Amino acid sequence: MSLEFKNITYTGGPINDTGTFEILPDYLQQFYLKQNGLICFDGALHIRGCVQNPIFHSLNEFWFGKHALADLFSSITKNDIPFAQDFLGDQYLIRGNEIIHLQSEFDEIENLRISFEEFIARSIQNTNNFLLTEPLRFYLKSNSKLVPGQLLSVFPPYCIETESERHLGAVDAIEHLHYLSDLARQIKIHKDGTSIKFKME
Repeated sequence: MSLEFKNITYTGGPINDTGTFEILPDYLQQFYLKQNGLICFDGALHIRGCVQNPIFHSLNEFWFGKHALADLFSSITKNDIPFAQDFLGDQYLIRGNEIIHLQSEFDEIENLRISFEEFIARSIQNTNNFLLTEPLRFYLKSNSKLVPGQLLSVFPPYCIETESERHLGAVDAIEHLHYLSDLARQIKIHKDGTSIKFKME
């Protein structure tokens, strides 16, 4: 099976953030020399690049910058490399030389115990099951595409048990990560089974 990214909706330009590039592990540098990040599988996976702009594609911005994920989510650290995210805002990071998966609504980490190369292979070979793309495929049935710089928002969020129908909508990616961070902080202070009401603004 050919290991090629499919349905690419965005590609990063030339590497212009050499400071970030130079501190990456060799295998990630080799990847970026061939492909400086991209959004693929109709928006299911976004691999950030070594660029200064646009902000939504900048690896440095979410590693050390104003929107650093280690500042937003307590379960990750500045040593974790936030190289990718899925269409809902769950994050994939490199810790040591293994990939960890941040479930953003819960601010909880799952160690996938696979390498970067294995992550890329599984994403390509088994996209729907590995990246759990069913919500995105459902959204795309009645919407043309997910625009680069957007994520899907789910309401009520998956962390809430509900009998209500969940609704999907495209939202600004950076704003949505801050929303998920705030949601996770509020969820953590409540015990399982707590009834919650959402105040819409």
